[in-house]
Amino acid sequence: MGLWTTRDAVRVAVIAAAAAALAAAAYVRRVQKDGETTDALDFETTPEKKLVAARKKRLEAVRRQRRERLEAEGVADENTQPCTIKRLFVYPVKSLRGVEVNEAIVEARGFRHDRRWMVVDESGTFLSQRRIPRMALVSARVASEDKDGKPTMLELDCDEMPCSLRVPVVENRRLCQVRVWSDHIANAHDQGENAARWLRRALRTRGEARLVYMGSGCVRPVDPDYAVSSSDETSFADGFPFLAISQASLNDLNKRMGSHLDFDRFRPNIVLGGGEPYQEDRIKEISVSETGLRFRFVKPCSRCKMTTIDQETAESPPSLNVDPLRTLAAFRKKGDDVFLGENLLVTSNEGLGQVLKVGHSYKIESHKRSFLDESEEVKADAKQESNDVKQENIDVKQESNSKQVMHA
Repeated sequence: MGLWTTRDAVRVAVIAAAAAALAAAAYVRRVQKDGETTDALDFETTPEKKLVAARKKRLEAVRRQRRERLEAEGVADENTQPCTIKRLFVYPVKSLRGVEVNEAIVEARGFRHDRRWMVVDESGTFLSQRRIPRMALVSARVASEDKDGKPTMLELDCDEMPCSLRVPVVENRRLCQVRVWSDHIANAHDQGENAARWLRRALRTRGEARLVYMGSGCVRPVDPDYAVSSSDETSFADGFPFLAISQASLNDLNKRMGSHLDFDRFRPNIVLGGGEPYQEDRIKEISVSETGLRFRFVKPCSRCKMTTIDQETAESPPSLNVDPLRTLAAFRKKGDDVFLGENLLVTSNEGLGQVLKVGHSYKIESHKRSFLDESEEVKADAKQESNDVKQENIDVKQESNSKQVMHA
């Protein structure tokens, strides 16, 4: 009996040592791969692997249901549908996953909580899926707010992280200057080390990834060339507080590509139901009868690499010559850019604080000439000018020939 006990003990010791060595080796590989030096997580050798797998299974069921809905929507003819607000989206953190909602409160900077947070690098420059495609895998939602609607807690989540992170919204902890494109924005609030550490792990980035918040003292004016009034401002969005695309436009684009892309590739705040494809190009202003809100369509939205990134896997193609950019370039290109959707502004302060809901009806109050029509008009003018020059040359030549005949 004593012999077997000793052998059992040896076996247990050997197995334990081998398991420890395997775990240590896997840990080192993960550290070397990601460039982390401390607190690295290895989902291949820790119990969190089962949790992550379960979360992925649930997500697959949700995505399957979404694909079925998209296929059904693609069959519908929007031109026969009423002009209503069909879908609404809020993106709490710039370039992270958005949240589809049934209603949203309209504020000067956009929908309440929309792009009020942003992830920045060590220089304060915004990070986006253009640089880090894995941002598509991270979601954010406002977990709580005070009685005035001010956010008090933000929750970050990622399919490949074992747990989510709740970040208390703190102002005046550490003020910093941040940058969105050419706009330098002062008085953004850094949200601390815990958020930064979690984001670095989720995004698997070696560089800094700090979460900043836009408080009330952080102001970013809209480009004055497009502003309706001098008081127009926006959030950490690329340039404007609202973006709208019609359902008919996406349906048409999917038909041209033979695919079923959803709006997450294009990140609108407002999806317009009814009407013809790309009607937003020619809309100047709409009103929402249930609220008195009026939106001005001020600038078409140019499209970039983000539209080519798979929002479920974060896979990014090596070239931009892929759909949807390739298909858009065939019929919606002006200069070097392709366009889909329109940027919006609220036309008066009277609409601020109103609640916009899915199902609200909208009315087109006025139209404008499409930016693509302008392009075609320029081409037509140039063609006409060329024809006029050719005709002038023909007239000169005929006159010269006539003079030669008379002289003879």
